[in-house]
Amino acid sequence: MQTLQNPQEVKSLIEQIKRRKFEIENSKTIKDLIADSFRERWERVEKNKIEKFQKVIQHAQTSLRVEISIIESLRQLVDDEFVQNLEYGFSLVRKTNDLRSIKSVYSKYQHDEKLRQVLKLITCVYKYNTETDKLALNMIKFNLKSRIKYAILCPHCGEVAKSILTNIQNTKVLQLP
Repeated sequence: MQTLQNPQEVKSLIEQIKRRKFEIENSKTIKDLIADSFRERWERVEKNKIEKFQKVIQHAQTSLRVEISIIESLRQLVDDEFVQNLEYGFSLVRKTNDLRSIKSVYSKYQHDEKLRQVLKLITCVYKYNTETDKLALNMIKFNLKSRIKYAILCPHCGEVAKSILTNIQNTKVLQLP
């Protein structure tokens, strides 16, 4: 233990003790630091969840708007059974979030060239309007454009698809490549 001889040393030591006591009282404990860090991370996670949820809602709204527009442009040109099967196919696409779910409709009409071309056109238009990844869309844009072109090219099997494409263009709801 140290002994203090002069009053100046005692005063200096008292000041050091007071400063240290003030630092200890005002410093955050490890528990507080962990709580603050956890709170910041939790807020970031919640913000990311909200953003992802908003993107999912926006994608669902866009998909539904595209489906309605496509089906409305089909109603006058194809029979009701095809429209009902297509609505069922779109419901599967909504559930799985995968356009390949519409294959069941395609397999029902694989021997009807006109409706097969219509389905090719519809899937291209749907994908073009619902793709959320802009980089992927830029990479497949040319492919979709040529697939639409070939779906309406034949005067025999592409005539219905061409009429549907005209109807879709007239609605001005959907974007076309």
